[in-house]
Amino acid sequence: MLKNKLFTLYIKILSTLLKLIPVKKGRICILNGSGYSGSNGLAMYKYLKEEQDYEDVWLIENFPSSHLPFKVWFKIASAEVILGTHDPYKVSKKQAYIQLWHGVPLKRMGFLAKNIEKSSIEVSHKHWGKTVNYITSSSDTYDTLMSACEGITNDKFIHLGFPRNDFFNIDEAKKTRRRQELERLFEPIIIENKPRILFYLPTFRMEDNNELLSEMLKAGNIFGLSDFDQDDFEAVLERENIIIVAKLHPVEEKKVNTEALNKLKHMKIIDGDWLRGYEHDLYEYLAVTDALITDYSSVYFDYLLMNKPLLFLVNDLQNYNTNRGFLLNPYRTFAPGLVAEDWHTFERALIQVFRVNLQDERNRVKEIIYQDEYLESSASEQIWEQLIQKLI
Repeated sequence: MLKNKLFTLYIKILSTLLKLIPVKKGRICILNGSGYSGSNGLAMYKYLKEEQDYEDVWLIENFPSSHLPFKVWFKIASAEVILGTHDPYKVSKKQAYIQLWHGVPLKRMGFLAKNIEKSSIEVSHKHWGKTVNYITSSSDTYDTLMSACEGITNDKFIHLGFPRNDFFNIDEAKKTRRRQELERLFEPIIIENKPRILFYLPTFRMEDNNELLSEMLKAGNIFGLSDFDQDDFEAVLERENIIIVAKLHPVEEKKVNTEALNKLKHMKIIDGDWLRGYEHDLYEYLAVTDALITDYSSVYFDYLLMNKPLLFLVNDLQNYNTNRGFLLNPYRTFAPGLVAEDWHTFERALIQVFRVNLQDERNRVKEIIYQDEYLESSASEQIWEQLIQKLI
C-alpha cells in the first residue's frame, strides 16, 4: 500500500517537472514499443540517422515505462516532434505527436472490443483525441478501421504508409546476409539442399489464460494443435525441402520447451534477443523468406506487399472470434491463402503452399489495405519529407 502511494507521488512530481522543460527546436523522439519485430519506430530512426544523417533524434526503447532514467524523460519532454508505435504520449501541447501504430487492425480493439470495459474505452478515446496530431495510414480502409476503434476524426489521418515495410526493400547484398543468418540456425546438411524458408508468426494467443496452449508450448508444440504429430511433421518438411523459422509473442517464448524443439532438424525458433544480437528488424528476415504461416496477426497484410504465399493456421478460429472478434468479417474472405484448422489440413497445406496459385486473392486484399500512391516511395521518406520537415 505504501509502495503504491509513493509511486503515485513520484509520477505526480515527475509530470510536474517534465512540464517545466522547454521544447528544443528540431528535436525528434521516437517511442518504440515494438522492439525489433516489425518496428515502425526502428525503421524511422534508421532512416533519419542513416539516410538523412539527422543528429538530434532519439530512439526510446521499451516504451511505455515509468522506470526510465530522468535524462531519457528529459529528451522526451524537450522533443518538438514525437513519433510512437503504441499508446500515444506527449508532455505539452507545444509538441506534435505522430502515431505510427504497429499493425493494420484485424482484431477488435477500442470501442469495438468485446473484452474491455466501456469506461476504460472512453478514457482511451479522450486521451487519443488530445494527444495525437497525425496518424500515418495506407488507405481509406485503414482510416475507417482505426477511427471505428479509437474514435479518430478524418483530419488526423495522412496517407504516408508504414516505415516497417521499408525493411522489405533492402538491397540484394543485405538479403543474402539475412538469409545466411537464418540458415545458420540449421545443420549444414539441411541447407545444402537449398530449402525454401517459411516463417511462422502467430499472434498473441494467451489472452484468456489458455492453459491447454500453455501445456502444449511446454511440450514443444508451438502450433497448439491437439493432434500434432511431430514425426510426420518432420517427414513432411524433409520431403518438401522446407525449413521453418518461428517467432512467438514474448509471453509465449518464455513458456516454450526449447529442448523439445531442438530435436527438430527442419524447424528452429528465434526470439527478441536473437534479433537484437544481429541488430536487424524481423521484417528484414521476412524479406528473404519464401512464404508466411500465421493466424490472426496483421503481419500478413504487410507480407502481401511481397506477393508471396500465405498459410493460415486457425485451429481456434471460432473461440477467438467469440472472445476477441474481428473487424474484417468473414475472416476467410480476408485470409488470401491456404487455411488449416487441424494437423491433417495443416500437413496438406504445407505440401500445397507452393503448388497452389492464389495471387489474385492476395492482390484483391492488398488493394483494400494499400492505395497505389502509398507504394510509390518509402514510407519513412514520405513521412520525413511531407510531415516532419514541415513540423520542425
